[in-house]
Amino acid sequence: MTHALHPGSGSGSSASASASASASIRRRQFWAASSLFAVMGLHTGAWTVLLVDLSHWFGLDLQTLGTFMTLACVASVPVQLAGGWLSDHFGRRPLLFLGLVGMGLTLTLLTVARSDVVAFSVFALMGLFGGILDLGVNSIGSDYESHYDVPVMTQLHAGFSGGAIGGALFVALGMGGLGWDFRIVYGIDALLLIAFGVLALLLPLSGRVTKPEGKLRGGFAELRKLTVVLPASLLLALYFFSDSAIENFSSLYLRDLLKGGVVVSAVGVAGFYFASFVGRLCGGAIIRRHGEALLVRIAGLGMFAGIILIVTGGSPVVAAAGLLLFGLSEAPVAPVGFSLAGRATADRAGLAMAVVSAISFGAYSLSPLAFGVIASGSSYQVAFSTLAGTALLIFFFGFSRKAGLSGAAPVFTSRRQ
Repeated sequence: MTHALHPGSGSGSSASASASASASIRRRQFWAASSLFAVMGLHTGAWTVLLVDLSHWFGLDLQTLGTFMTLACVASVPVQLAGGWLSDHFGRRPLLFLGLVGMGLTLTLLTVARSDVVAFSVFALMGLFGGILDLGVNSIGSDYESHYDVPVMTQLHAGFSGGAIGGALFVALGMGGLGWDFRIVYGIDALLLIAFGVLALLLPLSGRVTKPEGKLRGGFAELRKLTVVLPASLLLALYFFSDSAIENFSSLYLRDLLKGGVVVSAVGVAGFYFASFVGRLCGGAIIRRHGEALLVRIAGLGMFAGIILIVTGGSPVVAAAGLLLFGLSEAPVAPVGFSLAGRATADRAGLAMAVVSAISFGAYSLSPLAFGVIASGSSYQVAFSTLAGTALLIFFFGFSRKAGLSGAAPVFTSRRQ
C-alpha cells in the first residue's frame, strides 16, 4: 500500500541505498590507496635513517654510495616503462604485488654477506622494485582522481609522509631505545612489505575510467602520444632531484658531520616527513582555494629558504629546522606533478605514469651521484647549495601558462572530457 500510494518512495529509497553503497565503496577505495601510500612511506622513512648503518656495514664512501644509487635507479627505468604498458593491459595489482614482495625479499640479502656484489645487488633490486611500486601506487592515485574527478593526490601523498614518520620513529625506538641491530629493523620492514604485497591482491581499488583508444602497440608509437606529460615531467624532475639529495644524505649529514647520533638523526628525519605531511594537507587546501600555480610558487620559495638554513646552520638543531622548512615546502610539488600527468591523458594513465616516473627516477638517480661527487670533492654544504637552484626553478615554473597548472579558480576536470 505504501508503494501504491507513493509511487516515488520506492525508487527514492532505492536511489538513496545505491548512493550510500557507492559512497561506502568510494571510502574503502580511498583508504585502500592511502594504506598503500603509507606502507611505502614507512619503508622509506626507515630506509632513510638506516642508510648510514647500511653504508657503514658495506664500507661505502659518499661517492661509491651515490654511484650505487644512481646505477640502481637508472637500471629501473626500462622496467618502469614496461610496467606502465603492462598495467594498462592487466591492471595495477601485479605491480603492487611485485614491488612490495620484491622489496621485502631484497632486504633479506642484508643478512647474507658484506661483499661489494651484495651491496650493489641490494641497491639495484631496491631501485628496481621501488620503481615498480612507486609506479603502481601513483597509478592507483591517478585512477581514483580520474574515476571520481576530484584532486586527492596531495592527501594520498600525505599518507606516504605519515608512514615515513612512523618508519623513522620506529628506528629511533628500536635502535635508540631497545638497542636493536639495524638488521632487525630491516627484517620487520621486510615482513610488513611482503604481507602488504599479498594484501594488495585483495584491496578494493578504483578501476580505470576509460580503456585505451585503439591498440596498445608499445614502444615509441605510444610514447609519442604522451608529449602532453612533459610539463609534469619537468616539475617532477626538479622535485625529485632535490628530494633525492635530502632523503638520501640528510641522515648522513646529521649523524656523520654534525655528530647527532641515531636518535637525533631519526627524529630529524621524522620531523622532515612530519613537515611533509602537514605541507601536503595544507597544499590540498591551497589548491582548492587558490589553485596549483600559487602553491608551486610558495613551494619553490620555501624550499630555497630551507636550503639556506641547512647550509648555514652549524648545529644539528639549525640543520633540522632547515629540513623541516624544506619538507614543508616541497611536499605538495610531487602530487601536483602526478595530478598533471594523470589528467593529461586518461586512456593511457599507466603508460603516462610510467613516463613521468622514468624521468623522475632519472633525476632521482642523477642527484645522489652529483651530490656524492660534490660532497666528496668539497663539502656537504656546497653540495646542498646546488639544490637552491632547483628550488628557484620550481618557483618560476609556477608562473608558466603552458604548464597546465590550475589557477585562482581551479577546475579539476580530466582532459578526456
